[in-house]
Amino acid sequence: MLSNIYYLLRKTSKYEKVIEHLKMLMNIVDVLMTNKDAVLEALHSESNYKTSNLAIMEPETSINLVKFSKP
Repeated sequence: MLSNIYYLLRKTSKYEKVIEHLKMLMNIVDVLMTNKDAVLEALHSESNYKTSNLAIMEPETSINLVKFSKP
């Protein structure tokens, strides 16, 4: 997934800026190991994040949060 984020960011930014943003992202998220079984279980799950009690943000909200939380 990080490689996908890198790829997307790299389309609009220089390498140094992309790496800076990825480092910031790594400060606010945890990276977990997963496998095919876990992915298949999630795909077959009936859970719906829209009705969940989890705090879910739209991508734009997440990006703005990172932008405005810079020191």
